[in-house]
Amino acid sequence: PDFSSREIRERRGRSETSFRARDSQIMLVELYNQADLSRGETQWIVIIATIVFFVLVYGTSLLVSSRFRTYGQLSTREKVFWNLTVARAVFGTYTAVMCAYCLLTQNELFDDVLFGTTKTSHLVVCNAVGFFLFECLAFYGSAAVFGKMDRTLAVHHILALICYGRSLYLQTAYFFGICGLVLEMTTPFTCICWGLLKAKLSKTRLWVANQWLMVHLFHCRSFIECYVWYKCWMHWNYIWTKMPTDIFILQFVSLTILSLVLTPYWTYKKTLQLLDPTDWNHPERQAIETVKGDVSRASKDKSS
Repeated sequence: PDFSSREIRERRGRSETSFRARDSQIMLVELYNQADLSRGETQWIVIIATIVFFVLVYGTSLLVSSRFRTYGQLSTREKVFWNLTVARAVFGTYTAVMCAYCLLTQNELFDDVLFGTTKTSHLVVCNAVGFFLFECLAFYGSAAVFGKMDRTLAVHHILALICYGRSLYLQTAYFFGICGLVLEMTTPFTCICWGLLKAKLSKTRLWVANQWLMVHLFHCRSFIECYVWYKCWMHWNYIWTKMPTDIFILQFVSLTILSLVLTPYWTYKKTLQLLDPTDWNHPERQAIETVKGDVSRASKDKSS
């Protein structure tokens, strides 16, 4: 067929763009293949790059969300929480997929539950340390400014940062670390839950479907935690004699808190939230909205 000079230029431009994108992908793959993620210098580069990435995610959320009315109606503290929620959703989705890939395709982690490592597991643990550094800085910075924090979330994040930081430094217990990061599969759904709540969509089918799926995934967390306890029992002699003492203490303190306190508590709270949509992260705001709703209903009843 005959093409005009303009159409030819457009086709060439699209071809050049696709070639550049393909070249960039090839370059990233080659860079990843050549990188030695067991070296401390490389790990720090990945950690810093991860922090920068999530700062960009936070900033992008800030710019994009500011165009929506729901975001504009939030308090300053809720806006910070909203943007952190977007970053958490990105991290939760990424780690759940990457860790599932590690556990399903890389036998090295199962062959040696203490010192087995792979390139992918190195990358994921470095990303986890970077994210939890970003999260702790943002979370505790927000708590310092606004004077309020979720204590269970604070304990979860600081324990995660210490555990994964120490595990990365000693390059041990990656199997248990990867299993722990699979638990982040619930994070995207908790983020969607809060966003729908703020958008006043808690009566929709989307809300109900998200809540049901989230509650079931919290039950799946309990099964995964039981599986980790089972693996600890199966390899107890090896763990007792070979695992570094500080990692041993950190792992079993964290696993106990997660499996006996945090996961059951969060499962209970999310089940209640399914039946009674409430924002427990910002109770003062929820109380104000409840009062406004009661006043509005009372005025409607009077007028009728």
